[in-house]
Amino acid sequence: MTDKKTTKKHKHHHHHHHDVDRPTVNSDATGTLELTVIEARNLSGMDKGGTSDPYCWIKNTFNKQQFKTKIVKKTVSPVWNQTFKFYTKSLIGHILIKVWDKDRWSSDDFLGEVSVPIKPLATKPTIDEWYPLQNEPSKQRNQIKGSKPGEIRLKLHYPQAANAKRGSVEEGISRSSSLAEKEVEKDKPAAKKTIKEVYTFGRELGKGGFSVVKE
Repeated sequence: MTDKKTTKKHKHHHHHHHDVDRPTVNSDATGTLELTVIEARNLSGMDKGGTSDPYCWIKNTFNKQQFKTKIVKKTVSPVWNQTFKFYTKSLIGHILIKVWDKDRWSSDDFLGEVSVPIKPLATKPTIDEWYPLQNEPSKQRNQIKGSKPGEIRLKLHYPQAANAKRGSVEEGISRSSSLAEKEVEKDKPAAKKTIKEVYTFGRELGKGGFSVVKE
């Protein structure tokens, strides 16, 4: 009789195996902020024909990532529709975008800039808005009738906003120092390495790799 009991126990033991897959749900927690530079309008026309060859230079205050859009020729209302991914664990800081007119022979002309705070993404995971450009060249004002300010349309998307919301209050109070940001930057290559280590470790356990990874 006792034999049957132990085999039953054994079967039961097998069941436990399933739970290992569960923790992978959390794998998105690194924080990817997607910025889509959609289009601009009413830009300064810097060239003889009253147009420009605009492109954007994109930086931020929370890490060292930088991007450039393509150049759109001969227009004051360029459409770029390009998406760039920034990595951030907290919604503190700004994305900085400078619009330039590509000049073949001389240095490029500055067309204006915008600084976009990323904090609003904590309550609204997707923001799609027109932002007025700051510091536009004054030259434009007398070129365009009604002299509308230049504007750029940006879409920001932070799918992890729900997770980030919990932490964002305390983070807002103790404004992250540049030191902490440097730490994050340093950590990145190491993080990749540990996944590999854990992966091989998981293989040795015989439980199929990645599922073991996330705490």
